Amino acid sequence: MVKVFITDAEAGRIPLNVVRSLGRKGIKVIVGGSMHFAPAYFSRYCSKKVIYPSIKDNFQAFKQFMLHFVQKEKPDFIFPILNESVDFFSKYKDRFSPYSHIPFAEYPTMEKALDKEKTLRLAESIGIPMPKTFYPEEESDLEDISSQLTFPVMMKPKKSYGSFGVTICHSKEELVNNFKKLTTTYGTPLVQEYIPSGGDAIGVSCLFNYEHEPRVVFIHRRLREFPPHGGPSTLRESIQDPAAKEIAIKLLKKLKWIGVAMVEFKYDPRDHLPKLMEINPRFWGSLSLPMFSGVDFPYLLYKMANDGDVEEVKDYPLGIKSRWIGGDFLYLLKVKNKLKFLPTFFKLGDKKTFCEDFVGDDILPSISRILSAFYVFDKKVRDKVFGRGFSRKYRDRC
Repeated sequence: MVKVFITDAEAGRIPLNVVRSLGRKGIKVIVGGSMHFAPAYFSRYCSKKVIYPSIKDNFQAFKQFMLHFVQKEKPDFIFPILNESVDFFSKYKDRFSPYSHIPFAEYPTMEKALDKEKTLRLAESIGIPMPKTFYPEEESDLEDISSQLTFPVMMKPKKSYGSFGVTICHSKEELVNNFKKLTTTYGTPLVQEYIPSGGDAIGVSCLFNYEHEPRVVFIHRRLREFPPHGGPSTLRESIQDPAAKEIAIKLLKKLKWIGVAMVEFKYDPRDHLPKLMEINPRFWGSLSLPMFSGVDFPYLLYKMANDGDVEEVKDYPLGIKSRWIGGDFLYLLKVKNKLKFLPTFFKLGDKKTFCEDFVGDDILPSISRILSAFYVFDKKVRDKVFGRGFSRKYRDRC
């Protein structure tokens, strides 16, 4: 039986969707993570659970574990999930190739995609529309930058995912203070003009084959997200967008891409152009939407890796929505007019809207996710049971 090893179980929804996709096709799925508690472990499609050292806390121990584990277990394929694991398995692909296949881009390409500065500089060189962007190396550079931008402005780590480290600066003082904070945690950040509200946030999800040709392109529009100023989507809808699709394909072909990626855009209401935000060079948070729409990216990636290529997916239903209720609840806590939003929050029964939190053929991960709230909110009890520091690690990774 074919075996696939999936990393980063603690990432929550993303690895769980991948596990379900492959498991439903009869593929043996081994799920690994650096934490003992994660929804993907409870999936009926998880055939084996593996706990390994944290790549962030002890890189050498992580590396030694993976080399030993893969050599012993010999999974046919490895699907890394989070950026750190994607970076690692791309960088050391040659070390794993005698035992497993990793259907991801080569390291020089992956390195560009994981670094926002390198991505944006490449995009700028081929004429892709993007927010006006600056790359300060030291605090003194902010003086000139602040004179060229109108506040508010965005400050982002060059290497991060989700909304981690993304900050809105409303004044020069905030710009300087946040530069210091982000530099300490992430290294020197980049500074971008703020794209005003009024334009859609678009995601173009792709699968490219080994000849760097697009085989699958799926497009969605964000309807809600948390945090509201920019973070994972909590409600999204399948659409077509020829302009964003053309730009995403142009960028990924320039990178000589292989495997999955999701290119994010924000429409600028001032010129009505889709402006490039970033590339997610891996599986993404809204993965459930294409799956509900019949575009099964994890299985299609497996098919491409196993068969050498996959047939082109040319069509998918429009207007399909996928909702992350857990994230929508956080959105509810932040929205100003809660009473006005409540009817929308509790609206159920739409046949075109699917809930990714509760899946009928695999309910245990959903129950475990609810129970995990106990661990998130009751730090004293949780740390007593699992050890001091568990709360911080769990919160950061989920």
